[in-house]
Amino acid sequence: MQFYWKIRPRIFPISTAESPNYGSLNSPQKKSCGSTMMSYLWMIFRQSTLQASITKHNTMKNNTRNRLIQYGMTSGFLLMANMSHAITTLVSTSRYSVSEGVAFTLGNSGSASFLFNWTDPSGTPPPSFSGIADPTLVLTLGQTYTFQRTTTSHPFVIMDNTAATFMSGADGTYNRTTSSSTDINNATLTPIADFTASPAPTTDLISWTPNAVGDFWYTCSVTGHPGMAGKFTVIPEPSAFALVAVGITCASLRRRRGSRLAGER
Repeated sequence: MQFYWKIRPRIFPISTAESPNYGSLNSPQKKSCGSTMMSYLWMIFRQSTLQASITKHNTMKNNTRNRLIQYGMTSGFLLMANMSHAITTLVSTSRYSVSEGVAFTLGNSGSASFLFNWTDPSGTPPPSFSGIADPTLVLTLGQTYTFQRTTTSHPFVIMDNTAATFMSGADGTYNRTTSSSTDINNATLTPIADFTASPAPTTDLISWTPNAVGDFWYTCSVTGHPGMAGKFTVIPEPSAFALVAVGITCASLRRRRGSRLAGER
């Protein structure tokens, strides 16, 4: 004769010769069917309690995972909010991130360097920057930036990344290694007239809305002024980076959870 007791997800048979700790029909301590059934009911109760404990433990683990995911998402959204308000950020020496469109005015220090000046469009008062010599500027894709010369001589041109073949140095100290006007013209964005800011007293300026990410360069188109040079790096909108960071965080947590479950099996 066999009795069956059920604990999800399997049904286990209990014969009259099994489970001596809980008694059997042949045990001298359990002579009646009623007492044997009480033993089995007690065993089911113990298993149910254990199952409830396991469920509670798993719930706590899931809650912890959910809290971590919520933390990652919250951090990402805070990051987006902070980035959206920090128009200009000093990333490192001579390297500035300008996340929204601004108007740059360009002076110069002889034939040694361009001097950049600009004011952020927001803030009380809005932050302003002046006399920044040949900075590397990190700009945002799709934003509009203008560049206007305010002193005489030294036409300012913007070039694509083919100019990297004749640029050397680092942020704030880039130097053009070619004196060929052909090299400069071939690298200048087209139409060339739209990407040349003629010197004052003209009101001519460059209005540039980058439509591709990557590196770009600027220089004085006078071939004998190689030190007047620098770099632009165009990146996607900062909010896109934040969303990618959140996605990576969530995916990482899911992978870790999957690995733990596989280990438990």
